[in-house]
Amino acid sequence: MKTTNHFLHNLQVKLWQKSEEVTESLSVKERKFTRDLIKGIIQSKSCILRQIAQSHKETISLEDTCKRYRRHLSKPDVSSTLSENHLRQQCRKINRDSLIIFDPSDIRKEYAQKMEGLSVVHDGSTGKSCKGYNILDAINVNETDDGLRIAPLVSELHTNEEDAGIMKQSFFDRINDIQIHSNNQGIFVMDRGYDDRKVFSYLTEHDASFIIRAKRGRMLYYQGEELSFIEAAKKAKLKYRYQSGKARLKAGMIRVGIRKDPHPKKNPVIIYLDLVVARYTSRDTEGIECDKGYFYLYCNFPSHLQTSSEQQKIERALSFSSAGFF
Repeated sequence: MKTTNHFLHNLQVKLWQKSEEVTESLSVKERKFTRDLIKGIIQSKSCILRQIAQSHKETISLEDTCKRYRRHLSKPDVSSTLSENHLRQQCRKINRDSLIIFDPSDIRKEYAQKMEGLSVVHDGSTGKSCKGYNILDAINVNETDDGLRIAPLVSELHTNEEDAGIMKQSFFDRINDIQIHSNNQGIFVMDRGYDDRKVFSYLTEHDASFIIRAKRGRMLYYQGEELSFIEAAKKAKLKYRYQSGKARLKAGMIRVGIRKDPHPKKNPVIIYLDLVVARYTSRDTEGIECDKGYFYLYCNFPSHLQTSSEQQKIERALSFSSAGFF
């Protein structure tokens, strides 16, 4: 019993400290509301406002409690302040080798009828369309002696009823916020959905370090000549071998250019990046090495890795892939 009480006491202290951090600059009433809401979510194990209000067992009516919560939730500055304070606090934990992983996702609400902003979205799990919301998620991953430490940075809900481009602009805004709060530390890691000229342009112009899994449908410049993606990738000599668990890899790297403008021009502006070309291999029953599938990573490494050898850069990029981030 004593151990349990000690644990609960420590949990309450940490919860209080966290609520104080994220409610900085809010009014006294708004800070109390935030603490009550967090406590209510934990007690009720629900995000439904009525169930949260019921968990507090206040002397006033349940309806009045819900009205007070709705009034605070309707204030746009409360949500933005909480998000900003949380992001600023978490960015202090980002160092030059931290991974900042952006991963767009979705929430299915196939049985909902009247939820605000409900729209048709693409379900990434099934490949079908359904009712729901798009989500912009970002986490920070640090490697420690005890393993990987994961901390949430951003989680935003978006609807397809918004003006086109709002979610992508929000993505650029959050990149900018993270760079400011972390003093441009860390390496942004993204999947193929961010293989986009505007993303490459924004990240390189803002001196961001990144690793983005590549699609195979664009043209690339290699040694002054514009080639198809596959033609350019074939120029990489896969002279390095790696093994991570059961996975065996051959890999190489080349310097490639991407046109900033989607339309061909006589004197195009070129964004130059490293392209890591990697291929899975295995051995058959007779021990002969067999080639399997390829994957490709665009890389722009931080300044402290620019002097590293080609092999060290490839190892750096592949360490993220083998850890399951792609």
